[in-house]
Amino acid sequence: METIKEAISHLETLANDALVSGDIVKYTELLVDSTTLKGNMESFENGTNPIDYAGVTLILDKYGLAYDN
Repeated sequence: METIKEAISHLETLANDALVSGDIVKYTELLVDSTTLKGNMESFENGTNPIDYAGVTLILDKYGLAYDN
């Protein structure tokens, strides 16, 4: 189990690994997903929107990750 912030960090690490290996498609996909999670967290922390748990779950399930909310 990971927090959403830990999951973001994990996806960013995977994105960097993909970039180093030259897999630009995977890098872009991971970067978009981690940025989506970051935006979700920032809007929650700013009090503008609740966390979109369904969206978070979809992204994390895609990479076999689970999270603690």
